[in-house]
Amino acid sequence: MKKITLLTLAASFLLAATAKAEDDSALFLTPSLGYTHLTQKSNDADYELSGNIYMLNADIEVISNGMAYHRLSLGHNFTSNATQEYASAEQDIDVDHSHASYRVGVMNLTSFTGDFSLWTGLGWQGTKMTRDVPGISESEITRMHYMYVPFGIELALHHAANSYWVIGSEYRLVMRGWEKYQGLENSHPQQTDMLAYSAWLGMDYITSNKRALTTRLSFDQWKVESDMEDDIADGSLKLINFELGVRF
Repeated sequence: MKKITLLTLAASFLLAATAKAEDDSALFLTPSLGYTHLTQKSNDADYELSGNIYMLNADIEVISNGMAYHRLSLGHNFTSNATQEYASAEQDIDVDHSHASYRVGVMNLTSFTGDFSLWTGLGWQGTKMTRDVPGISESEITRMHYMYVPFGIELALHHAANSYWVIGSEYRLVMRGWEKYQGLENSHPQQTDMLAYSAWLGMDYITSNKRALTTRLSFDQWKVESDMEDDIADGSLKLINFELGVRF
């Protein structure tokens, strides 16, 4: 019932935001470089993953005079290093991490010095860990994929000169969560009881040519309850992210 209520709210919000769209709109592109420290632990197994991930990200935004905006966010790592400890054995692994999301929202640019925005949409995040096993031709793969509906809020407040503090948070209603651990070939348990959220703090600086230099420090958490089919159940995935970007 909770998911149905939140999805109904998201659909209503999307329709209201789309109705405010006007023909006069502006397009913005924000490429960025990011660093992510990833950790995952399981309360039901002797398992821990720790890694450093370096990301390439891009946001494409369309903002109209009617206060509606649309944002497409994409990201994928270009290099990483990580170790996992399982059953008291530590091993080096390769990590691939990516995300994609579409958000639609409304923005208020007139009530105070700064802006205020609300949004919903649809998002996906995926992480794959690959480990070579001595004596076995096929690598051992661990996967975590989450599809979610975001509900977010952000404030941008004038600080000094051309700089603005940015603070925001997002609750993520996880619609489906897939996990596959330790090379299990036929088990892709779907998680049904999950908690996910994100919070961030940053600063934007407006240059003389109207470009914006952006910085963001954020924290994400994905909490997964036990599933009987999981080899490593009841996991908690945490991401600490730092991004530097330029908005054109």
